[in-house]
Amino acid sequence: MGTIILKDISDDLRNKFKSLCYSKGKTLKEEILRLMKEELEKEVKRGA
Repeated sequence: MGTIILKDISDDLRNKFKSLCYSKGKTLKEEILRLMKEELEKEVKRGA
């Protein structure tokens, strides 16, 4: 399995997103993976 490292993310953005994730009962990893899969599914539906 691969690894993705995100750099140069402001502390404010990271902290707000982390809070949002935890309010949904999810981890950062779970939410980022969900968003990635969702975007890929949209592209498949568009026929890309």
